[in-house]
Amino acid sequence: MVAKDAAGNTSTPSAAVTVRTQAAPDTVAPGVPGNPRSTGTTQTSVSLAWDAATDNVGVTGYDVLKGTEVVKSVTGTSATVDGLTADTEYTFTVVAKDAAGNKSAVSAPVTAKTKPNTSPVVKYSYDLTGKTQLKKLSGPIDLRGGINAAISLANGTFEADLTLNPTSANLTLWGFVPVNAKIEFASAGKTTGTLADGVLKSTSAVTVKLPRISVFGFPVSASAKCQTKTPAQIPLQSKAGFDPLAGGKLTGSYTLPPLQGCGFLNDIITGVTSGPGNTVEVNLKPRPVR
Repeated sequence: MVAKDAAGNTSTPSAAVTVRTQAAPDTVAPGVPGNPRSTGTTQTSVSLAWDAATDNVGVTGYDVLKGTEVVKSVTGTSATVDGLTADTEYTFTVVAKDAAGNKSAVSAPVTAKTKPNTSPVVKYSYDLTGKTQLKKLSGPIDLRGGINAAISLANGTFEADLTLNPTSANLTLWGFVPVNAKIEFASAGKTTGTLADGVLKSTSAVTVKLPRISVFGFPVSASAKCQTKTPAQIPLQSKAGFDPLAGGKLTGSYTLPPLQGCGFLNDIITGVTSGPGNTVEVNLKPRPVR
């Protein structure tokens, strides 16, 4: 740079200054990971590997998908997906990603089957009765149904099929507003858990449906699509000394997810039903194995 005056005189040039313009945004997605393959299985896991993807700047990691669900994120070219069911076929794909958030197309699918459960299994069946109490609404919701379980003698883990019957409940909001609701429960997968040191622990995923809700006897929602956005995860635990031959009591607390599909009052209904701190208590009574 030089300075000049009105007479046209100019200074000597200033010291040089060097600047660099910003790099253009990286909008180029990585290439697709190649040759996805299974490298091993156990009763509850599948190990996968694939060839590295390429990118104009650099690949920073990979997502492993089961369907549309990301089940593992890694920086290398291999991963082990855990928590699977024995003797079950699964299909996975892999997506590469870079530091700018660009993602590749999904890889070719790879299918693998977990190994069968070869340990001895004992089957039990129970009638289920009990109740659940929503924190924001007074009044119990009766529970009735059944559960069929298969317990592995090798490690005390079990899987079970849970069935809960439709029910109705007369509840109270704010201590004086009567609310009547029809309630349905849809199991979202297997109930799983452990029986160890005489304590039974289980977790059930249940979609809660409210096909009809009335306040002061007037319907405020009558939609078969009114239900929790995601399944409620309901943990239960017995006291010490649980005997699977005799059954017994399980208790727990859970969060009820927000609702959807409940009509123009959906947000209000969600506000007075969903949230944490809800309690559940069930009793298991043995019945012939079904």
